Amino acid sequence: MRITNGSSFFIAASTLALTAHAEAAQPVQLWVRAAGVYGKKEQDPAKQSPQTVDLESLPQKQEQRTDVQYGSSAYYRGVALSDIWAKYTPPKGTDLALLHFHNGVVIPLPFRDAATMKRVAPFVALSRSTTAEGPYRTELPPVNKSVEGYADVRQVAFSGNKIVVADGWHPEMTEAALANFSPWRLAGSLTGIEFVEGTAYYRQFVPSADVRPGFEVFRQNCQFCHGVNKVGAHFGWDYATPLPLHTYRSTEQKLYMHIAYRVEYKATWQQMPALKHVSQAEAGLLWQWMRAVSSAPMTRYTPTR
Repeated sequence: MRITNGSSFFIAASTLALTAHAEAAQPVQLWVRAAGVYGKKEQDPAKQSPQTVDLESLPQKQEQRTDVQYGSSAYYRGVALSDIWAKYTPPKGTDLALLHFHNGVVIPLPFRDAATMKRVAPFVALSRSTTAEGPYRTELPPVNKSVEGYADVRQVAFSGNKIVVADGWHPEMTEAALANFSPWRLAGSLTGIEFVEGTAYYRQFVPSADVRPGFEVFRQNCQFCHGVNKVGAHFGWDYATPLPLHTYRSTEQKLYMHIAYRVEYKATWQQMPALKHVSQAEAGLLWQWMRAVSSAPMTRYTPTR
């Protein structure tokens, strides 16, 4: 479904220079997660009410932003994230938007929480300039970060759009975690927005109450890059498929050394930043949860509304 253009530009169109190096903005798909068993592809329920949004058809805004990925201020043209789902009208009962990025990162956002939305102020940029007058370029430079914590962090590239946030903060993370890591720094180009009931979504990852503390470590640190049985992100390794990852990090100590210090036991291609804020006790809880969740069937997604 193509959403047609609406109101006038945020600033006078005459002040916007023609965009250089034209690259088509990637459309964004919006949908509601259907009830059912997620995990293996053949079990995935159909998306409810999917719509495809052409970002260039929405009213464009121009804003000056300090970008947490580039670490500098620039002028951006694009659309506010809230303007995208305002056209879709997420159904009552959904309170969490799963932002899907082309590189496999998934960032959950409690979109009905006004304080969160004000602080993050997510903006989907289609072009960028160093001055207000332009020229605006759709070519969005990749983000490169070399050795960090004994690992070369993977390059983040963009194709057609990039998310720009006012703050690297995320409501699921502790202040200690945010001092070392922000999921927004790893976000590629936005490809989809999936609306879910938050409680029901996270229930899929908790096979039993005794491993919930380990799940909370996953939720605060790992969920943005990793999934379980193909549920969630796939920027990094899946914790259960095709290899139960707790068998590779075969002890709680080995998992801790990998997370906090990036110590490897053999040469691998992995490119994860060091999460020095994760304690040895937390890594132990995470390992126990990984063992439990990789051997249990995925809990059925069952929204209450």
